[in-house]
Amino acid sequence: MNQTIELMKKHASVRKFDLDYVIPEEEMQAIFDATRQASTWKNGQFYSIIRVKDQEVRQGIYECAPEFMRYIKNCNELVVFVGDFHRTHLASQMHDKEYLASGIEPLLIASVDASLAAQNFVLAAESLGYGAVIAGLIRDDIQKAAKVLNLPERTVPLFVVAMGKPAQKALVKPRLPQELVIHTDTYQEPTIEGLQEFDRMDAEFAGPRHTQTWTERMAEEYAKPQPKDSENLMKENGFLD
Repeated sequence: MNQTIELMKKHASVRKFDLDYVIPEEEMQAIFDATRQASTWKNGQFYSIIRVKDQEVRQGIYECAPEFMRYIKNCNELVVFVGDFHRTHLASQMHDKEYLASGIEPLLIASVDASLAAQNFVLAAESLGYGAVIAGLIRDDIQKAAKVLNLPERTVPLFVVAMGKPAQKALVKPRLPQELVIHTDTYQEPTIEGLQEFDRMDAEFAGPRHTQTWTERMAEEYAKPQPKDSENLMKENGFLD
């Protein structure tokens, strides 16, 4: 197996970092260079990345997320990935074109582009011996996050990546069995037995920390009313009709 695939198979989220370590700027530049080479629809690059270095700004982002996400403040590098159609709107103005990009499709395009770039960011960081975690819960207070970052219209904060020198050994979590995820030709209905088997795998991995099964966690999470703040912000700033 080649080194790239081995690196990808060893991915684990890191949430505790050595704050005494300073990542060399040339390595950060190399990571950003790799990030920007991610696949993107029509080379539109419908995302922006905000590198948060100011502690007051970082505190403001931290306050948008649940308290347990302490790694937003306590990491070597924090970056925010933003869905960005603001540049596209400027391009329309430059060429006197009517701007009609609103609704679900631009949001999907921006989210996919940002996610592909973030995966490049994490893989590049891991290739240099760093660890990272991607977290989307800044959307719990998305309007404040947008204000803290001074985001213009037609942009939306999607998620953060906390990155740095690991100060803990992160274990590789089990994934759903291949037969539940990889399909041939057409979608194959998941079996209850397959989900139960993953519940057992997940419980074995969690050990003493286990309090509920994977299916119980999913059922509980999506039995809650989903927040409307993201939808409201995107309507206010022109992303959604």
